[in-house]
Amino acid sequence: MDIPPPIREIDAEAGVQRRIWLASRIAWGAMAAALLLGAAGLFGDGTLAEAEASAPGASLHLRYDRFQRADAMNLFTLVLDKREEGPGEEREVVLCFDRPFLKEWRVSRLEPAPEREEARGEDWCGHFLIDPAVRPAALRLWAAPRSSGFARGGAIYRPGHPPVPVGAVVWP
Repeated sequence: MDIPPPIREIDAEAGVQRRIWLASRIAWGAMAAALLLGAAGLFGDGTLAEAEASAPGASLHLRYDRFQRADAMNLFTLVLDKREEGPGEEREVVLCFDRPFLKEWRVSRLEPAPEREEARGEDWCGHFLIDPAVRPAALRLWAAPRSSGFARGGAIYRPGHPPVPVGAVVWP
């Protein structure tokens, strides 16, 4: 029995059909992975987007978004180590932002506002009055990345303590 011409054409294109099938399956897998990663926080809010940083002996703990948008305001929460908080009147805490951090982020606002400011080399330092009744003592910093990129970083530190590194991926 002779094979009809339309069937012969289909058999001749079987390799192309397999490649199309493979490419479509890979595309479906990539779309599913992008949706799952997006839901987990790769492009905004979610568990992957939350970052926490501290350094041994730094007496400072930092919470911020690991994935940020260029020119969009982001909240950095700086929590002081509870062991350093003592009883008594308000006490002064000095927090410094290194030059790479200031180069990568545009600081908009700090709460509470620093009582005074100073430059230490190329770093900027603020002197904050902390109420010992508020535990844990926390400062809020609003800053926007100046540009997009995969390796945006810097550090925040207290003089005499190790720096706490800050690293973020900044989407356009």
